[in-house]
Amino acid sequence: AMNIAAKIQGKAKPQEILIGEDVFTKIHPSVQKEFTKKIWNNDSEWKYHNRETGELYPVYSNSN
Repeated sequence: AMNIAAKIQGKAKPQEILIGEDVFTKIHPSVQKEFTKKIWNNDSEWKYHNRETGELYPVYSNSN
């Protein structure tokens, strides 16, 4: 089974860095400012949910 990090990176476009909420909350606030919450176009594009909350697992993007 693939882990969530592999699934996230598989969705990244060229020159795009994607990180999950777990990583986002651990990085310094000055680095957090470089990321924005990824908005998915449809449910089939990203369908992974947080095990604890049942909510869609947040992913953050840093595109150059």
